[in-house]
Amino acid sequence: MNRISVPSDVANLVQLDEASCRFRVSRASYVSREIFDAEMESIFSKCWLYLGHDTELPVPDRFLTRVVAGRPLIFLRDAGGTVRCFLNVCPHRGAQLCRQRSGRARGFTCIYHGWSFANDGRVIKIAEEDMYDARFHAAGDHDLVPVPRLEQYRGLWFINFDNDACGLVEYLAGAREYIDVILDQSEAGMTVIGEAQEYSARANWKLLAENSTDILHVVSLHPTYLDLIATNSQGQMRRGKVEGESIDLGNGHAVVERKASYGRPIAQW
Repeated sequence: MNRISVPSDVANLVQLDEASCRFRVSRASYVSREIFDAEMESIFSKCWLYLGHDTELPVPDRFLTRVVAGRPLIFLRDAGGTVRCFLNVCPHRGAQLCRQRSGRARGFTCIYHGWSFANDGRVIKIAEEDMYDARFHAAGDHDLVPVPRLEQYRGLWFINFDNDACGLVEYLAGAREYIDVILDQSEAGMTVIGEAQEYSARANWKLLAENSTDILHVVSLHPTYLDLIATNSQGQMRRGKVEGESIDLGNGHAVVERKASYGRPIAQW
């Protein structure tokens, strides 16, 4: 993983006291704009980020618009069936190119100046083209801009804004085993049904990540949820200590495994 460069006055973000078994993180890491900007540059601009599933583009000319790491994108399957991802920005003056969340289209036209592009990224119309020098677009300089890296693992498509990043499979490391378990629930494979469900939180991104992997809060904060699902084979309600462990999967990936008495939560183990 890349080391994050932060201003010297907030560099001492973590305090580890082995004698007292204390691990502390400075509040600055959750509120400092400088740290957030450094994280966006050193983490989200260099790691593989999930974009979408293959079945969300079931036919040629299908497209979706999404924002990933603050960047607007067009995720599509072109007329020839190839999956592509472009910046949702007209290369002429930077206007938003596609304003619909999803649909089918052979091409896209910018409403600002009328430039048009095929869904494979080629510019097919430059307004008032005769006003430009003949060399203006000789090398395809004004085609849509693709994301630097686009790769898929078993139908899950990821992007990376760093051309020098390692490959997706290498990056996923031990997380691939858990992805395989989920995808292998059916011989027919996975199909995404309906539109994406989105939500937001007015909080630093690390708080969401921490809360998602924190199993210690479940008993005290979600007792009703545990009452609902914690039914043993005799039909008796059982609620109590959550037993589990966190597992390091490499490259910054981790998973929490915990015992469940209520059938299979996501997969047949």
